[in-house]
Amino acid sequence: MAIDPRRIEVIDDASAEVMRRMSPAQKWEMANRMYIQARQMLMCHLRSEHPEWTEGELREQVNRRVGHGAA
Repeated sequence: MAIDPRRIEVIDDASAEVMRRMSPAQKWEMANRMYIQARQMLMCHLRSEHPEWTEGELREQVNRRVGHGAA
C-alpha cells in the first residue's frame, strides 16, 4: 500500500477489509472502546504528572482536553 504524505491515517489493506465487513454497530462499539481507553490513558498520564490533583480535578482536566471544553 502506497503512503500518501498528505494523509495522517494509514491502515493496511487487511485491516481495512476487516473494518469494511463490520456492521455500523460493531464500528460504533470499537470507536467507543477506543474513546474510553483514550480517556483512561489520559487520566493515568495526568495523575502521574500532577499527583497533587484530586480525582475531581483530574476528571475535569480529562473532560476539558477530550471534549475541547465542551464538558
